[in-house]
Amino acid sequence: MSGLMLCSFYSDADVRERIKYAKECSASGRTERQAMRKYAIVIERGSGNLSAYVPDLPGCITTGRTVEEIENNIREAIELHLEGLREDGEPIPEPNTAVSYVELQGVG
Repeated sequence: MSGLMLCSFYSDADVRERIKYAKECSASGRTERQAMRKYAIVIERGSGNLSAYVPDLPGCITTGRTVEEIENNIREAIELHLEGLREDGEPIPEPNTAVSYVELQGVG
């Protein structure tokens, strides 16, 4: 199976931003905050389009013609998926999937 895999991990800047936001919530007396989460997505090329899914959110999938369209579509799909989980009283899964590439020489 060939495909392009994209993954975002929490960077130092992300962690600093989360800490800053938590401090702002605490200082303002807000008790609720929306956690920022970054989910890995897998993009696969089909014969006539691209498809993407989120390994940490089973059933969260989309299709599109370009990587840009896929990224927009999967963002919307994730938002709708999480909204549905909240409405159903289900827990929101933490992102746990890590994605990496392995380079092989002489394979062809």
